[in-house]
Amino acid sequence: MEHPNEQRKYWSIVNGVITFKPGEESRLSTGIWWGQPVEDFELRFSYKLIGPPDPGSHSFSAIYRGNNLDLYSLVLGQEGIAALKSQSRHLASVGERTVAKQGSEQRIMVGALADEKQVASWFHREDWNDVVILVEGSHHVFAMNGHTIMEFTDEDAVKRISKGDLGFSVWNRELPFTQVQLKNIRLKSLSEKSVP
Repeated sequence: MEHPNEQRKYWSIVNGVITFKPGEESRLSTGIWWGQPVEDFELRFSYKLIGPPDPGSHSFSAIYRGNNLDLYSLVLGQEGIAALKSQSRHLASVGERTVAKQGSEQRIMVGALADEKQVASWFHREDWNDVVILVEGSHHVFAMNGHTIMEFTDEDAVKRISKGDLGFSVWNRELPFTQVQLKNIRLKSLSEKSVP
């Protein structure tokens, strides 16, 4: 994994755990990235957030299929997986099974996987949480601690992204900042057997 040289001071690896620990800057946006773009894949990792994040001031996301025009962003918070977004669209919220249709800015909810209270009971606050992201073609599935908690199908052929960068992004707008930890990161390419 790679990160900009000027931001290296914020990241460390000790005993297999990657830690983002910010300094005293008033604003900070940073990330770590794979060296090669991804198409279809399975990503497994464990994460922990330490500190009092405010969704309006702090953000931790798994970014995938990112390019200069758009990306998919799985937003992770102190209460678990929060939402799937692109730069211009809100694609799914926790507990939803949704579809994006061409020509529509609004997602279509086609089913429910769990309610917010149930999902919250599966989340380990300020402890390790296991996440799986499975992306094949236009279908995206997200699981946390052994439970599928969000699914999304992108049927918008104009805005759908098929290939791009993969990484983790941290954004802090004001103090106190949130500390992020990652471990057991495993990426498996599924591109050779993917279907459109």
